[in-house]
Amino acid sequence: MVKFFDFSKVVEAQGPELNNAFLRVLNSHRYILGDEVSSFESQFSTWSKSTWTVGCANGTDTIEIGLKVLGVQDSDEVITTPLTAMPTLMGIIPTGASIKLVDIDVETGLISSSKIKNAVTKKTKAIVPVHLYGQVCDMEDIQQTCRENNILLLEDCAQAHGATHNNKHAGSWGALSSWSFYPTKNLGAFGDAGALTGFDQELWSKVKAYRNYGQSSLYKHDFLGRNSRMDELQAALLKVRLEVLDKEIANRRRIASIYWSELKSKISIVSGSKDNETSKSSYHIFAAVSPYEREKFREKLRDNGVETLVHYPIPAHKQTAFKNLGYGPGDFPNAEYLADNIVSLPIHPYLSEQDIEQVIRAVKNSV
Repeated sequence: MVKFFDFSKVVEAQGPELNNAFLRVLNSHRYILGDEVSSFESQFSTWSKSTWTVGCANGTDTIEIGLKVLGVQDSDEVITTPLTAMPTLMGIIPTGASIKLVDIDVETGLISSSKIKNAVTKKTKAIVPVHLYGQVCDMEDIQQTCRENNILLLEDCAQAHGATHNNKHAGSWGALSSWSFYPTKNLGAFGDAGALTGFDQELWSKVKAYRNYGQSSLYKHDFLGRNSRMDELQAALLKVRLEVLDKEIANRRRIASIYWSELKSKISIVSGSKDNETSKSSYHIFAAVSPYEREKFREKLRDNGVETLVHYPIPAHKQTAFKNLGYGPGDFPNAEYLADNIVSLPIHPYLSEQDIEQVIRAVKNSV
C-alpha cells in the first residue's frame, strides 16, 4: 500500500540528526525559549525571506495572535475562504470580529481576489487569504484591495512552505504571515508548533511579547497576552528538518510534474494549476477532482494499493461550529463543488519510483 504520508521515512532519512537534536535539548536543561528557539527563528527568517520570525505553540495561535496584534477586535470584520482547514477560522473567532466568507476560484481552490473586492465593507479590518494546497493566492490583487481600503493583510501560509508567486515567496505580502509546523506540513515538527513572520520591528516586539503573557521583559506585563511559546525541542527538531526542506520541496515538484504529465488527460487536477515559470506550488497537497462518486473512486484506488485523503470535505459555511455566521448550503457553490469532489493523492517527498508508478497505474485503472 502506498501510504498518503509515511513518518517512518522521515525518521529513517534524518534519524541520527534528529536524535542528536533531541539529546542536545535534553542536556541543555533549558526547555522554554532558549537558544534553540532563537536559532530556529533566525534560520527560518533567512529561509522565508522575512525580517523576523516568532515561534509559537501552533499555527492556529499565530492567526489569533497576528490579528490581535494588528488591532482586530469585535467591531471589525475579517474576510477569508470557506475552503480551508477549520483552524483558519478558529484563529479568527477569539478576536471577536465577525467572519465574512468569500467563494473560491474552482480551478485552483484559492479564494477569489475579484470576489474579495465585492465583499469589502466599511467594517472590513483584515483579509486572511489561505495559500491552499501549497499554491499562493493572487496576492497583488488582494494587496491592492487592502491598500485601496486601508485593510490589514495576514497571509495564512500553513500549507505554503516554499511556494512562490511572481518570483516572491509566500509570506512576502502581508503585514504578518502565519505558519503551521503540524507534522504533515512541508516543514513539519514532531508535535505542534507554528510561527509568525513579518518585516516591521514594532510588530515583532508586540508578537514576541504576546506569545509570552504580554511580557516585554521578565515580570513586566505591558498588555494581556497568552502562553503560546514554541518549545525548545520542537525548535531543535525543526532546524534539522529545515536543512532538507528545499530538497524535499524539489522532490514534491518533481513528483507533481510526473503526475501532471501522466494523469492530466485522465482526471481534472487542481493543485499546481496556476504554475508557470515564476509561480510554483510547493505541493503540500496534490488535489484532483474525482471523476465519479468520490468514495467509490477512493475505494477503487485503495483496492489498487493507494491510500488517499480528502482536503476538505465540509466547507466552513456548512460546519455546525460556524452556523452562527449566517450562511447555508448553496452560498458558495465553487467551494461546495470542490469539497464534494476533491481527492488528495500521495505526494510526500519520500515516495519511491515504484510508489509513484503505482499511484499513476491505480488512477488509470480507476477512471
